[in-house]
Amino acid sequence: MVQDSAINNQIEAALANMANRLPGFRAREGQKAMISECAKTLLGEYGGTRVIVAEGPTGTGKTLAYLLSVIPVAKAAKKKIVISSATVALQEQLVERDIPNMQQYSGIDFTYAVAKGRGRYACKSNLDTLTGNHPDQGTLFDGEEVGVWRYRPDEEELRNLYRMYEDLAALHWDGCRDSLLEPVSDELWSQVATDAQSCLGRVCRNYRQCPFIRARWELNNVDVIVANHDLVLSYLGLDNESTNVLPATEDTIYVFDEAHHLPKKAIGHFAAQTSLRGMKELGERIQQAAATDRGCNPGWLYHGFPVRGDRESGPRLGKRRERLSPPGRGIALRAAG
Repeated sequence: MVQDSAINNQIEAALANMANRLPGFRAREGQKAMISECAKTLLGEYGGTRVIVAEGPTGTGKTLAYLLSVIPVAKAAKKKIVISSATVALQEQLVERDIPNMQQYSGIDFTYAVAKGRGRYACKSNLDTLTGNHPDQGTLFDGEEVGVWRYRPDEEELRNLYRMYEDLAALHWDGCRDSLLEPVSDELWSQVATDAQSCLGRVCRNYRQCPFIRARWELNNVDVIVANHDLVLSYLGLDNESTNVLPATEDTIYVFDEAHHLPKKAIGHFAAQTSLRGMKELGERIQQAAATDRGCNPGWLYHGFPVRGDRESGPRLGKRRERLSPPGRGIALRAAG
């Protein structure tokens, strides 16, 4: 690791650059004190656990204070930085103003990106299934192109679906919901996205084309990752490479901005509760499912529709088909009634 004096010199030079280059910037005493204490703590001058809690009034310049102190220390230690906020407003301020200013005027060379949860990305396998382009679907209905849905889609949903499918295939879209030119309904997106439980990981045929995996690879190559408390708390302690979008905790310096929100957020993520009524209803549903003929729960039925068309003519639904799964499979495919 670089000597502490070299890091301190880099921090002082960066602060001077900000003062000379950034219009309207004026270093404040509280800001200087915070920079000093953050650097001392991370460099181990106080010994013990390297944790600091800092508080200051509005206008202190807290964001630039921790950026100026943490980035040089992290780069010298070859660690990543995860900056976590509680609100969208602060996250936007970080990625649209504070971090770009730091990158442009401080003289410190670093990169950054925003981390988003898996649910913000489309699953290519789901898009294949919904559009009838999955290779394992060919035998379902006599070789016809079949899209498998949990409900009967309307024409607008089909148009949006085909647009996403084609744009992703042509690399015109990165698969993130936030970068869609036209918004889609939550109901449609719930079928397009996936979660850690249903993701096949490395065994998926679309693993290398997966938008979420590609975004995670991008995060591997940046110095600063901007996230939110919910995302960080969700991924803390997850060691599975296929599920964890953030770097390993031992390789990371965490900055929790708006840390006063953390207790409530942590309770929401790590606490669990139930009720006697809820347990009773769950038991009744399990009993009902177990008693259903051939183990097939009618509440788990999926809808299969032949889908045809292209972007010019527009996708359309073909004749509805019905097919029940073999005994013991527990899932049925049928068209909406």
